[in-house]
Amino acid sequence: MKKIMSMLLAIMTVISLFAVSSFAAEGKDYNLRVLTFEDEDYKGSGNYVTAKDWSTLIDDPQYGGLLLYGEEGYGIYNKEDNYRWNDENNTFLASEMCAAYGSYAYWSGGHAVSNYVSGEASKYGDYNHQLTVYKKDVEGIKRTGGGHNGSNNFAVHYGYKDGSPYNMTESLPSFYFSDNVARVVDHMYVNNMCYAINCYTDDNGLSAKIGPDDWVKLVATGYDKDGNKVEKQAEIYLCNGPDNIVTDWTKWDLSVLGEVTKIEFNITGSSDNGYGFSQPAYFAYDDVAVRFPKTQEELDADAAAEVEELIGEIGTVTKDSGEAIKAARDAYAALTDAQKELVSKEAVAALEKAEKVFAMIMDSSKPDASDKTGISNESVIKIGAAAAENGEENPSTGAPVMSIAPAIFVLAAAAFALKK
Repeated sequence: MKKIMSMLLAIMTVISLFAVSSFAAEGKDYNLRVLTFEDEDYKGSGNYVTAKDWSTLIDDPQYGGLLLYGEEGYGIYNKEDNYRWNDENNTFLASEMCAAYGSYAYWSGGHAVSNYVSGEASKYGDYNHQLTVYKKDVEGIKRTGGGHNGSNNFAVHYGYKDGSPYNMTESLPSFYFSDNVARVVDHMYVNNMCYAINCYTDDNGLSAKIGPDDWVKLVATGYDKDGNKVEKQAEIYLCNGPDNIVTDWTKWDLSVLGEVTKIEFNITGSSDNGYGFSQPAYFAYDDVAVRFPKTQEELDADAAAEVEELIGEIGTVTKDSGEAIKAARDAYAALTDAQKELVSKEAVAALEKAEKVFAMIMDSSKPDASDKTGISNESVIKIGAAAAENGEENPSTGAPVMSIAPAIFVLAAAAFALKK
């Protein structure tokens, strides 16, 4: 009798418990919003040229164009006409060209939106193609597919400070939160430009090509809500010797800066032709991810989802399922009333059934368990297709009634056990 009970309980465990669908919550207290520079993701009321997209901010030609250099190509003297962008209603990141030499122009430093891409760095690696990002195997210059993950648009940084008397940069290019709220910029993706790669691999008349001990590094400096520099900086090498040159989109972690209202970017390196840093001070960036704190409703939903995940992990109940069941029950008990309301009824029912089946397994393993339980063979399973279809439950276990097919299998197994 004891063998039959153990076998029936094992079979009932497989049949009575169902998988609980759940999603893996991040377990974080924030969501990420991403600045993509793609037109379909534009959420602003209109850019400074009154269009509701990003692509109208791409200058043509790349050097000397109207947007970045003004009508006559000598700079923009009116601040209201200065090149700028704002990821309004999304990350709220914004940027504008720096001032220098009494005007605003890209030669003073800035972040320009672009979609130019080529894999021919030697052919398009000069300042006339300063907005062209490198992508292997792209012939000529294309206007699509150059961004991170094959997207079209991205931003191009130009500007540096090296402390030399020949460098007249007044301020470094940056982006900042236009709503003046300090946030954590989690990461962004960076890549080299054709212009930079061409100079790294072949001297351009102003600077020698990169040698084994040469390097070019990108440095990010954050500023807190009071305008003070944060303690830590974020750094990444764009080039570290001729065999370590960034030629594809590379993730750069900026979270080390903490909560900031502005991030400045500088390009430094070992190359110096006697007039200061002599490599092209350009890099491309895309998909800037910013942390936004989750609402209480989102946190509640995450907590409920984590409990559902624990319940789903119980799986088939065996004599070794005690810890998993207890972990799920304890997690559920720790929820607030509002969070418990978000746990599905199916998940709660699955947990309760797991607890019942586990208790029966433990009881059946005790000496004389069949006498103490008082459960007869007839009440262990309730056979009948109609009852199963109606969703009735076994009165002894609370498990769904088995249909005729598994019931026959159970009886056959029981008969086999009796022979033994």
